[in-house]
Amino acid sequence: MLAEGLNNFDRVRLWNSIRGNNGFNRRLEAKMIVEEIFEFLGYEAKDCKELSEVFVQTYYKKEYDSVISLVDTCDALGDIIFIASGGLGKVTKKGQEIFNVICDANDLKSKERDKDGKIIKNENFANPNGLIFQILKDENGELNGRV
Repeated sequence: MLAEGLNNFDRVRLWNSIRGNNGFNRRLEAKMIVEEIFEFLGYEAKDCKELSEVFVQTYYKKEYDSVISLVDTCDALGDIIFIASGGLGKVTKKGQEIFNVICDANDLKSKERDKDGKIIKNENFANPNGLIFQILKDENGELNGRV
């Protein structure tokens, strides 16, 4: 869609750049990661934002921002990508297709942000779950079980 031919990393960087989302905000990044973890654990999407806010309010310490090195930050974020990619690879061999569908859906988000700085899903956003289902279903039109 937006970035034909780019690798995943450069595609996400371009997405952020287009939205003026180039500055690193440890609190916001942590909150978004934790929100996805709650979704991964099966919490209702409507509860994940609130739960992640409580988690970050409880555990994020601004004074650590000046202590945590760039190397440690990159290592942690890289490990998150590695672990998430490994998990996706364990449940399907179609991880690249799924990631592309997620990127395509995110390309439809606005450039506007909520009060916390997170990009807003506007009326153009299409939840990728239906397309992910299409990728994952077998020739009989059914999912191959649960994880």
